[in-house]
Amino acid sequence: MFLKSFFKFLGYVCIIISSFLFFLFGYIKYKDKQSHSFLIEENKNRNAFYSNIPYLEIPDYDIKRIIKREATKKFLDDGYVVIWNTEKNLQKIGNLLLAGHNIQNVFKDLKKIKKGTNVYLYDKNDVYIYKVVSKKIIRVTEDAYLEDTPYRQLSLITCTKDNQERLFVICSFIKKKSY
Repeated sequence: MFLKSFFKFLGYVCIIISSFLFFLFGYIKYKDKQSHSFLIEENKNRNAFYSNIPYLEIPDYDIKRIIKREATKKFLDDGYVVIWNTEKNLQKIGNLLLAGHNIQNVFKDLKKIKKGTNVYLYDKNDVYIYKVVSKKIIRVTEDAYLEDTPYRQLSLITCTKDNQERLFVICSFIKKKSY
């Protein structure tokens, strides 16, 4: 009798803990998305404090992330997209490499991206519109894809599950618009 009551109690405890963790992780995801969305919306207001924060948006896949210039582990772990080749910026001609973790709200859905998808980069005054032209899985040692180009190109990079390969998405420049 005691054992049956104990297992029943243990079952209830497991259900309560599971429910708590489910709601906790949902709340963390919600807050993370809200904080980035708030800063991005503030970015659109030129008089706002954060008016020069660049960000990446892929509306078809609900990806909207702030871009940081320094490629640090802390920024990646905090859910930012970073400029891997730090001598580049959104305005320069060449291969702009943006890296992000393969986690929720960052580049988790990048593996689903289709050829022809629009990718938008926003800075203080302009939006740079790119279109996905190819997607490849490359080995970590393949660095030819990281080389610069004589034309404007956007490359999105994220790790795969085993961390031995990288998902590499190449986007061609379409146009620049002021907003």
